[in-house]
Amino acid sequence: NLQGLALYMETIERLFLLEDKESIAETKEEADIIRSQIEFTQAIVSLANQNVIVNITETSADN
Repeated sequence: NLQGLALYMETIERLFLLEDKESIAETKEEADIIRSQIEFTQAIVSLANQNVIVNITETSADN
């Protein structure tokens, strides 16, 4: 699914951008907000990775 792959890649890119943004945060509060966004994005990536593994496993079982 190319659309899913594109969304996944955008999410990974967002994660890198957030990490860069966190490193230049001017206040602790700003850094904390960005950190929570990073953790949320990491959770999305983790779920996507698990979904890919499930899809591969199901495809292998079907063959």
